[in-house]
Amino acid sequence: MRLFIGVWPSREMVSEIQEYIRSASSGSTGLRWVSPENLHFTLRFLGEVADERVAGLKEDLKRAAMSCRPFLLTLGKTGFFPNAYSPRVVWLGVKQGAKELTHLATMVQSVGMDWGLEPSGQRFQPHLTIARVVRGVRPVFAPGEKTHFNSETSVASFSLIESRLQPGGSVYRTIADFDFPDG
Repeated sequence: MRLFIGVWPSREMVSEIQEYIRSASSGSTGLRWVSPENLHFTLRFLGEVADERVAGLKEDLKRAAMSCRPFLLTLGKTGFFPNAYSPRVVWLGVKQGAKELTHLATMVQSVGMDWGLEPSGQRFQPHLTIARVVRGVRPVFAPGEKTHFNSETSVASFSLIESRLQPGGSVYRTIADFDFPDG
């Protein structure tokens, strides 16, 4: 199974992101926009994990979740990986909750390392991907009129998510949710 660990945004946040994408997509070219059901905050990409290892991984993630506390996330400014001059990914940053999301990603990273997975090698950047550049195309990104986000997500859990690659794009399926105490 191809897996990652992430946090799903609230319905209100997804609606607000959809509004932003509608506005931005009308003046942008060379981008493949993320569908609403696939919007998420990635904590750690795991890659291929053998089916027989998933049960043990879930137990370790459940233990990790027990040391977490709920927090609020709000969206910030638009950003680009690797940079605005040669983007491959367009994302929305985290305004409130960035420190807590980074801490959560660090905890999840340590679980991955316990499972023999290499560290990502990059500093964690709290973000939500909204578009990817179409290969071989020089993109144009027009951010539209929306510059401020009002919605929030109450993070009281994270999820182990399967990513199935399909011709039309990835399809995500939650394998397990890991609730925080007091969440």
